[in-house]
Parts: sequence; C-alpha cells; structure tokens
Amino acid sequence: MSLDKKPQNINAFPSTKTEYDDIGGMDISRKVHFQGMTLRDYFAAKAMTGLISNFNGDVSDNYEIISIASYKMADAMLKHRENA
Repeated sequence: MSLDKKPQNINAFPSTKTEYDDIGGMDISRKVHFQGMTLRDYFAAKAMTGLISNFNGDVSDNYEIISIASYKMADAMLKHRENA
C-alpha cells in the first residue's frame, strides 16, 4: 500500500458511560458512547512530541512542517500496523 492510500484509521480510545436521569421520580439510565480520538491522531501526537523535542530552531515558525511530518509518520505507522 502506498502512503497516498489512507490506512485503516480506527478510534483509539472509545468508551461507554452510563448516565442517569431522574424523570418524573424514575431513575432512567442510558448508555452514552464516546468515539475518542482516532488512532492516526494518537500516533501523530506521539510523533509530534518527538519531533518538537528534537527540533533545531524556532518551533513557532515551523508548525506546519512539524504537523505534516507528524501525520506522515502516523500514516507510516498505520501502514506498518496493517502489514505486521
């Protein structure tokens, strides 16, 4: 698979929470699902941390370069994950 094709991008931290409401004296519970961030976003955030900590120069002048590199690295990690 080339990096031009988007690899599978699942949710990284989905969760379900039970919420309770008192409606007319009755406790009503319902399940609420939170999708969480995507695995691609999680990988990009981890990559960005490393890139920023090792970056030479003023980071504020290079936000776009760092974000592009972070997502390219995340895409490579997702691709490797599919083939592992």
